[in-house]
Amino acid sequence: MKKQQGFTLIEILIVISIIGVLSALTLVGMSGFRASGRDAKRMSDLRQVQNGLELYYAKFGSYPTSVTWTDLVSQLASAGVKNLPTDPTNSGDYVYKYTVCPAGADYNYVLSDKLETSTSQIKEYGTVCTIDCTKTSSTFCIPF
Repeated sequence: MKKQQGFTLIEILIVISIIGVLSALTLVGMSGFRASGRDAKRMSDLRQVQNGLELYYAKFGSYPTSVTWTDLVSQLASAGVKNLPTDPTNSGDYVYKYTVCPAGADYNYVLSDKLETSTSQIKEYGTVCTIDCTKTSSTFCIPF
C-alpha cells in the first residue's frame, strides 16, 4: 500500500473555516477598541482647539463669533492657529461643534462632540448654551 502525502480537501476546508471564524471574532472584538480610540482623539482634539481659542482671545481680546466649524477655522487662522482637526468619522452626529454663548451666560463658548463609548469621561454640565452636556446625551463638552 502506498503512503499518501498532503492534506485532503476536507481537512483544508475545515482549517480555512476555523481561521475565518477566529478572524471574524477578533475583528468584532476590536471594534470597541477602535471606537474608544476615536473618542480619545475627539477629547484631545477639542482640548487643542480650546488652546487655540485662548490664543485667539489673547491676541484679539474676545472669542471668535463664528457659527460653523469652517468659520472658526478661518477666524483662528487669523490668530496664527492653522489646521484645526476634524472628527475621526466627521459624519452624522460625530462632528465638532463650536457654540458661542449669549452675553451674560455662565460661559463664553462650548466645544462639543458626541462620543461613541466613553461616557465615563463626560463631565455633567447640564445644558450649556443650548448644548446638552450630559452622560445620557453622550456629548463631551468643554465649556469656557
